[in-house]
Amino acid sequence: MHLGFEDRMPLGDLIQAVDEQLDAHARAWLEGRGIEVPPVGEAYGSSPWGLPPAARNVLKDFYLARFALAVAGKLELHASESLNWSRECGATYTELGQAIGLPRQSIQRKWGIKQAEKDAALNTIADAVATLDPPVGLPDSRWQSTPLAHNYDPESGLSAALVSVERGTGSSPNQVLLFNYGKYLGPATDQSLGFTRLLQSLSKDKMVAVEFKIPGPVSAGPPKALYTARFAWRNEELVWFGDLPPGVTSSIARRGY
Repeated sequence: MHLGFEDRMPLGDLIQAVDEQLDAHARAWLEGRGIEVPPVGEAYGSSPWGLPPAARNVLKDFYLARFALAVAGKLELHASESLNWSRECGATYTELGQAIGLPRQSIQRKWGIKQAEKDAALNTIADAVATLDPPVGLPDSRWQSTPLAHNYDPESGLSAALVSVERGTGSSPNQVLLFNYGKYLGPATDQSLGFTRLLQSLSKDKMVAVEFKIPGPVSAGPPKALYTARFAWRNEELVWFGDLPPGVTSSIARRGY
């Protein structure tokens, strides 16, 4: 595509020229595929279009290509704009990463995650928390809907949220809630333990690492014992390996290796 820019064109004019050229090509590209194009002035991907799923998929592919071209050309504004429209048309961060040969986490770090997506993650976690029974021996306690920590990601094979009871302390019961591509699987262990940590630095796309501390005589002092268990999504099932504290079990995960 030849844009025919003039030498030393002001940045604002350059951006507008790119927009006009890309929009013209987008309209021709869509019309060539039999997709009705809305009147000029209505943004691609916006709700007034009311496009059927097949048409939105075509438009998604266009914006993924536009995103890749903008990144290759170091046109940051157009890359960000194309990313947003790609997302509006249903593109995943995984697909955006594939378009430029990067993992989805790189896309999320560089361009960020929208506040609406962050809110949706917290709402999903809160819905999972609402299904938990009170901890054993604390029938009047309530689980806090906001997690202490989480790496929830609907595009991850396994992600997790660490939750505690309301007005809890370090020794209060905790639970690690596990999610498979955004679907809630259940609590990682059948027992609710204090001094539990979600080890995000050791967790991967399909694996979640959890540390359980057995405190010593002084809670703030050296632990009596530390146990690290890893929960993984393998071959369409949840398995765990490593070490759980004595007497701790997991009904949703099979002992793996």
